[in-house]
Amino acid sequence: MKQRTIIFLSLIFNFAFGYETRLFQEIDFFSEKYQKYDVGYNLFDFSGNPALMKSAYQKNIDLYQFSGGKNINSYHRYYDSERTENLELNLNWVRQLGTKSLLATGVRYQHSYLINVERSLEKNYYDHYFGFTDTTNGDITYQGPRLFILYNRNINENLLWGLEINYGVERGLKDIYTECETIMRDMDASLGLGYFSDDKNTIIGLSARYFNRQAKYEAVKYYLDAVVKTWMGYHLYMPEVPRSTNRKNDDREGYDLGIQIEQKQLLGTNFGIRLSGNFGEHKNDIEVGSPSNTKARGYWQRQASQYFANLFYKSDKIEGHFYFIHLSRWDWAKPKTYEVLALENEVKEIRLGGILNLQMTEKITAMGGFEFVSENRSYDEYAANYKFSNTMNSSLLTLGGLFALNPITVFSVRGHYGISEPDFHWPDTDRFAIMGGKFGVSRQFVYVKLDIDLNYSLLKPNNSDKQNEVFGINITFQR
Repeated sequence: MKQRTIIFLSLIFNFAFGYETRLFQEIDFFSEKYQKYDVGYNLFDFSGNPALMKSAYQKNIDLYQFSGGKNINSYHRYYDSERTENLELNLNWVRQLGTKSLLATGVRYQHSYLINVERSLEKNYYDHYFGFTDTTNGDITYQGPRLFILYNRNINENLLWGLEINYGVERGLKDIYTECETIMRDMDASLGLGYFSDDKNTIIGLSARYFNRQAKYEAVKYYLDAVVKTWMGYHLYMPEVPRSTNRKNDDREGYDLGIQIEQKQLLGTNFGIRLSGNFGEHKNDIEVGSPSNTKARGYWQRQASQYFANLFYKSDKIEGHFYFIHLSRWDWAKPKTYEVLALENEVKEIRLGGILNLQMTEKITAMGGFEFVSENRSYDEYAANYKFSNTMNSSLLTLGGLFALNPITVFSVRGHYGISEPDFHWPDTDRFAIMGGKFGVSRQFVYVKLDIDLNYSLLKPNNSDKQNEVFGINITFQR
């Protein structure tokens, strides 16, 4: 849901959000698959409508990916880990079942190790209005698989329908008493309909999605100072009754409705346009207490809309994209104990960006891109008498390219530099500088294509000598 995370904080922190269901499809124009894996920019990736996948992925694909990364968070917020180590195995298969249908399946396994987490019992404390903390420091491990299956089929020459189902289970454990154990189960289902004109230049889609995530936290008390608290917002908390075991249940469900339009050739030119609009909401019910007797502690709801436009140009040697995204979100929450409005959070965000790929010679392809984000936030915690209202601006510039050493070996390089202004979660700085780079090599063998990428990123606040670093590797087999 937090679009800024895609290009900014994810470059540094790489938080494991695998089981934190997002309300809308995350849109990332800077994904390297568009340059390296024979997958062009497409309406399916930007909308998530399963009926549109067959038009975007028209070949059989076997894709096996392994990713590893280490985040050294010398400068971090109070409840963030000092270091994070992530491993991910991602296996995907796409099969064309004749001329009328497609089947895609996949499994992803994630392992995240958060080192020296101070007091938080949440995977990401700052993504929950009703957070769960104690008074201990320790390490937390999260791991689990996530499965998906997608099927779409032609109704006739012009109409397709599609269905996608995602299901995942994740377990987490803090290695020091209160030895908080977390279990998350997530189900996400999408249904879509797509219309394709006879010449395939016009696409119209409709989609509907339902998701349900159930999370259970169970903390076993051992030390006398392991006091468990439930936060209501970020400035007010309620101490839980001392007991041998504290339980928190956090159940989330929601929906997302979308419409999509694409015109590949405007007035017979090389220009095209993609448009989409989404509206959705989700609600969280929080209960806290003993395992045998949990009581309603809080409720919060999010309503949001997102509008997306992508004007693009494509010829034999040039491909360019300019995009605009507008996000509007309204959250409100109340503690069940008092049945009064505890907080409101209104966010209006605009993203403007562009990317250009230029085939300079037979061996060299250059790439450049930029993105600007303006986020206006008004956050009010009424019970704590706290208010934050500000506009945060962020910008990113990225340059890179591909160099073909020979027909089977290709080198890639990319660098990025950006400025990000944080919100009130980061009280000690008003600006981050973000810089880094990536180097990769791709080799085509008889049956498979091997890609190896190494990346490094640095985040530096403007008023501290501390800085955060990310080291990563990604290995991909494609056939």
